[in-house]
Amino acid sequence: MKIFLVMLLALLITTIGYAQDSTVLKSEAQKMCTWNDTSRDWDCPDVLYKEVTIVLKNEVFYVNDEHNSKYTLNTKGDLTKHDEYNLIIFKNVIDKDDQRCVLSMITDVNGNTSMYIDYKNKQLRYFFNIPN
Repeated sequence: MKIFLVMLLALLITTIGYAQDSTVLKSEAQKMCTWNDTSRDWDCPDVLYKEVTIVLKNEVFYVNDEHNSKYTLNTKGDLTKHDEYNLIIFKNVIDKDDQRCVLSMITDVNGNTSMYIDYKNKQLRYFFNIPN
């Protein structure tokens, strides 16, 4: 059943741009990370447990955060399946300020989903739990 949910999520995300309806996701937590050149890793403060609504409609992710963010998908997502998780990567995404970023969605075998938005020196992370 979990594999079916993961496949359904992957199919939904990559094909929803052709539909008139929208998909609404509610994140349970979020993080903002910055790149640290010294440690060559992301510095991430504590998780912020604040619900954020994310709507996917017509190949655009609308994020109802304090910035009312918007991410336009310009290409079809690349789906990669692994034993422990599935990964969808949308490259060449444009945000509301016309900056380029990469949007990734990771779903593990337990149905937990994370969305990462990567810029050169910062990363936004949103965490969801898909119901069983």
